[in-house]
Amino acid sequence: MELIEQRFEEPRFLKTLILDRDGTIILDQEYGADIAQLQLIGKSLDALRKISRFSVNLFIATNQGGLALGRFSHLELINFNLALQNSLYENGIVINGVLSCPHHENALDLSNRICNCRKPKTGMLERIQAITKSPKENMAMIGDSWRDLEVASNFDVQFFDACDENGWRDSTDWCEKS
Repeated sequence: MELIEQRFEEPRFLKTLILDRDGTIILDQEYGADIAQLQLIGKSLDALRKISRFSVNLFIATNQGGLALGRFSHLELINFNLALQNSLYENGIVINGVLSCPHHENALDLSNRICNCRKPKTGMLERIQAITKSPKENMAMIGDSWRDLEVASNFDVQFFDACDENGWRDSTDWCEKS
């Protein structure tokens, strides 16, 4: 399997904020893609509404190893991401795209165990940079796990901790600055 890329809106800005998905903008389903369980996290929703007023591209970079583990299908993942994109759009938030790594170190198929995109590897961030043409100093990431922190460090972009009480505020401030 290859990196799964869903593009919704062409990037128009020099600045790009990369969002982790599970545990950052939605409640974590732990290897799930059940649309009925899709629930946006309130503080992230509030912050993303503010961020959407600024000139910034928004991309989601998410590890979705449940696909390689057989917990859900490719189509279920695509549909889940579309439902998420629609939910955000209904709240005034435009997401440029979602990149999903379908690999996992315990994948059922051995060929899906090794990749360069599963965070903390930098493949998804490299692809987002190629799409947006944003220089690294104009890129940042917000996430909730050590993998998110490490991928931001490995790619040399600023990181905001979604679990920290100041994480969303600081990321909003970063987006507002030109």
